[in-house]
Amino acid sequence: MNVYVGKIIEIDEEEINLTFMEKLGNVEGCYRWATRPDELWVVGKDILSTLTPPAPIGRPQRAFRLCPLDAEIISHLY
Repeated sequence: MNVYVGKIIEIDEEEINLTFMEKLGNVEGCYRWATRPDELWVVGKDILSTLTPPAPIGRPQRAFRLCPLDAEIISHLY
């Protein structure tokens, strides 16, 4: 099972349009927005959890770190 982190763009009656982040190398709990938008309509039941907005890290703050509790939730889902 793969787990993806994303942001809701639009909600339809049965589906949700999301844009996804990509994992930042092998750094645990760190993500960045894809260089090209990665959008997909997903059935609502396929969304496993909501997360706290990731905190920007580094300079120029193009990378983001998940809240430790959210990273733990993801590790249990995966």
